Amino acid sequence: MSDLTEFLLARIAEDEYEAHQALGLLGIESEWHTVGALRGRGLTRADAEHVHRWSSRRVLAECGAKRRIVATITEHERIGYDYAGPILELLALPYADHPDYREEWRA
Repeated sequence: MSDLTEFLLARIAEDEYEAHQALGLLGIESEWHTVGALRGRGLTRADAEHVHRWSSRRVLAECGAKRRIVATITEHERIGYDYAGPILELLALPYADHPDYREEWRA
């Protein structure tokens, strides 16, 4: 497993952890929440809309999809396809402000 793959999987795990924490912190169990219900918890409209759009369940689904992308790319890389590196670099871009991010990965 490459350093870039390890980096990506670690960031995905952090995102998953935070999403699980948010589910518990907000006491929200259902998959989708109305903006009105979130506003009732004291959030501003803008914050409620943001939470609604980026619900923990959606973040968890996105993390699962990213894991599958990384696994698929890693498998293709193993059998000789050379497009894996640029795709992994693009997936890592949102984490460029992380201290473990390497400039050599910047796509």
